[in-house]
Amino acid sequence: MSKTRFQFYVDSILNSYSKVFFAENRLLGILLLLISFLDYGSGLMGLLSVITVIAVVKILKYDEEMMQNGAWGFNSLLIGLGIGIYFDISLNAAVLTMLFAITGFFITLAIWGWFLKYNLPFLSIPFLLTMWIISASYSSLDSFGISERGIYTWNEIYAFGGSELVQLYQHAIHIELPHFWQHYFLSLGAIFFQFSLLAGIIIAFGLLIYSRIAFTLSLIGYGVAYIFYFHYGVSSDELSYTYVGFNFILTAIALGAYYLVPSRTSYFWIVLLLPISVIITLASGKILPILGLPVFSLPFNAVVLLFLYALKLRTQVSQKLQEPAVQKSSPEANLYVYQNNTQRFYSSDYLPVFLPIVGEWHISQGQKGKHTHKGDWQYAWDFIRLDETGEQYKNEGLNPEDYYCFEKPVVAPSAGKIAEIRDGIEDNAVGQINLQQNWGNTIIIEHSPFLYSQLSHLKKDSIKVKEGDFVKKGQVLALVGNSGRSPYPHLHMQFQITPFIGSRTFRYPFAYYLSHKNETKKWNQFGFPLEGESVSNVQTIEILRNALQFKPGQIIKIEIKEKQNMGFSVHENEWQVHTNAYNIPYIYCPETKSYAYFDKDEQRLLFLDFEGNTKSLLYHFFLSFYHIQWTYFDGFELKDSIPANYFVNKAILFFHDFIAPFKSFISVNFELKYLQYTNDFNDENIRLKSEIKGNSMLSGNDKQLNNIEINASGDIIWERKLKNQNFKALIHTH
Repeated sequence: MSKTRFQFYVDSILNSYSKVFFAENRLLGILLLLISFLDYGSGLMGLLSVITVIAVVKILKYDEEMMQNGAWGFNSLLIGLGIGIYFDISLNAAVLTMLFAITGFFITLAIWGWFLKYNLPFLSIPFLLTMWIISASYSSLDSFGISERGIYTWNEIYAFGGSELVQLYQHAIHIELPHFWQHYFLSLGAIFFQFSLLAGIIIAFGLLIYSRIAFTLSLIGYGVAYIFYFHYGVSSDELSYTYVGFNFILTAIALGAYYLVPSRTSYFWIVLLLPISVIITLASGKILPILGLPVFSLPFNAVVLLFLYALKLRTQVSQKLQEPAVQKSSPEANLYVYQNNTQRFYSSDYLPVFLPIVGEWHISQGQKGKHTHKGDWQYAWDFIRLDETGEQYKNEGLNPEDYYCFEKPVVAPSAGKIAEIRDGIEDNAVGQINLQQNWGNTIIIEHSPFLYSQLSHLKKDSIKVKEGDFVKKGQVLALVGNSGRSPYPHLHMQFQITPFIGSRTFRYPFAYYLSHKNETKKWNQFGFPLEGESVSNVQTIEILRNALQFKPGQIIKIEIKEKQNMGFSVHENEWQVHTNAYNIPYIYCPETKSYAYFDKDEQRLLFLDFEGNTKSLLYHFFLSFYHIQWTYFDGFELKDSIPANYFVNKAILFFHDFIAPFKSFISVNFELKYLQYTNDFNDENIRLKSEIKGNSMLSGNDKQLNNIEINASGDIIWERKLKNQNFKALIHTH
C-alpha cells in the first residue's frame, strides 16, 4: 500500500471519530477511538461501520475527500457504536451492523444532496433516522439479541484482568465529584455511548487539548441546561439516566464555535437557545416513547438546523454573527483568521476602481463640496491640474486652452462596458456655464451590476468609444473639456448604482492611489481623496510584478544556503503553482506537503492562508512576502496584520484562547519597507525589508526580519533572520 493510500485510510478512520465534535484532528480521533473500546462491543462495531463506509466510497467512487475529512463516516460510526452497546456481539450482528452502516451512509448522501441547496449541514440526522429504523425493527430480528454485558460487568472485568482490574474499575466509577460535574462527564461519555465517568473525563481532556473554545462551550451549554432544569423544577437526574445532556453540549459547540465564528454574540445566542433545546428535549421525551423511539440527538439537530436556517433568511448579515468563510482546523483558527480578515479586508466587498487620470492631479472640489456636490450629488470629485506654483492655468486663464487639464486624457478607472454616452455639446467659454445640458459631454461605464462611474464635462467630439464597447482599465476614453455646468475646464467623476446620466451619487472608494504633499507621498488603500489634495495613480514597478506574478503551472526553484555552526550547507527545493476548485491560486511544496494560498491583481500580491508544515521554507516565505504592493516611492512603508495563530507561541495561545472570543490581547504586525529602487540603463533592482513582530502583553516581542532583493533578471535574493537562525535563498521564478 502506498503512503498516500495508507494516509487516506488513517485519516478517514480517525476523522470519522473526531468529526463527532466537528473536528479534523488525529490526536482527538485516536483518543476517541480508544474511548470507544471501553466497551469492546461498541468499539468493534463502530470501527467496522467506518471501514464498511470506506469500502462503499471506494467501490462506488464517491468523493474521497469527504471520506478523508470524516464527513461521510461519522454518522455510520455512531450507528455502529449504538449497535455495539445495545446488542450482543455476534457474526449476525456484525453483518447487520454493516448493512445499517451502509443504510446510514445512503441516508447521509440523500440528506446532503437535499440540504446542499440551502447550504445547511446534515449533522447527525442520518444516525438518528437509522437508529429509529433499528429501534422499530430489532424485535423482529431474532438473532439480534439485547446485550447483557452491562449486567455482568464485574464478571467480565474479572475474567479479563483479575481482581486488580476490578479494583481499578471500582475506583474509576466511584470518583467523588459534585453533582454538576458528574452529570457533565456522563453526558460527554454518552456522545460515544460510553456511560461512565472515566470516559467523560478522558473525552473532556481530549476536547480541552483540541480546542479551549469548544471545551468552554461544552461547559456553558451543559451549564445553561442544568440551571434551567433546576430553576423550573425539572429533576436534573433526568439528565443522567436518560443521557440526553450531550444534546446541549453538541448544540453549544456547533453554534458557538463551528458553524458560527466564536464571539461574545455567538456565546450570547447559546445562552438563549439552550433553554429551547431543553424544552424540545422534554417534549421529545414524552412523545417519542409512545412510538417506541428514543430521543437520541433529535434536540441537537432541531435547534442547530432551525437557527442556521433562520440566519440564512437575514436581509443583512451582522458582522457580529458570521459564518466562517472557510472552515479551518479549529474554532480558534476560525476566530483568529476572522478577526484578522475583518481588519485586513474591510474593503473586500469593493471591486477595485482607480483614478481616471494620468499623472498628478488636484481635487478642486471633493465630496460634500462647497459648490455643486450637495444633496443627491454629494459623493463626487472634480479634478484639475496645477503647475509647480499651484496655478491651474497659464497666461490670464481667459481661454480653455490656458488650463493645464484641458484636452488631457481621461482614462477608464476600471474595466467595464460603456453604458451611455452623451456628446456633441459645445465647450463653454471660461466663466460661462450651460445649465440646460448640466453634465456636458459624458461617459457612463458599467463596472458591475449596480456599480457605474460617470465622467463628465468632456471635450466635444473627443470621445473615443461608443456605447456597448468593453474597455480596459487605463484605456483612454476622451479628453477633458469644459462642457455643461462647468465655468472652467475640469473633470467631474462620480459613482452611482444606475446607468443614467445625472443619477444620484453613491459613496464608493478608489482602490489604491497616492496623495502628494510637500514633495512627500502617502499610499492610500480604498480611500476617499479629500478636497485640496493632490493625487495620482500608483505606478507599477515591472520587475517587482514580474518576479512575483505567480501563474498556474509555474515551477519555482529555490537554492538555499542555510547557516550552520561550521558554515553554510547548500541544497535545492522546488515549489509548484496551482489553483484549487474555488479558483484560488496557491504555491505547493511537495517535499513538506504545504500550501500557501494567495490573491493577486495588477497592483499587489496578497497571501491569504497557509496549510501544512510550519517549519517549512514555504511557511516562512508566506510570512516574509505576506503583502507586496508592486510599486515604489521613497519612504513607502506598507503595514498589515497576521492571524495570531500563525506566529505566536502555542503555549501562550493555549491560555489566550479562553478569552479570545471576548477580547484579543495578541496582535501580529507585518511591515514592509521599500528601501531602494535602481533603474539605470544597465541595471535594475529593488530592495525591500519585511518585518513580522508580535506585540502583546503575552507574546513578548518575537521578530522575524527579511531582506529581499529582486534583480533585473527576476531572481529573488531572500535573507531571513529569526532567533539566530539565519539563511539566504536564491529564488528563480521565471
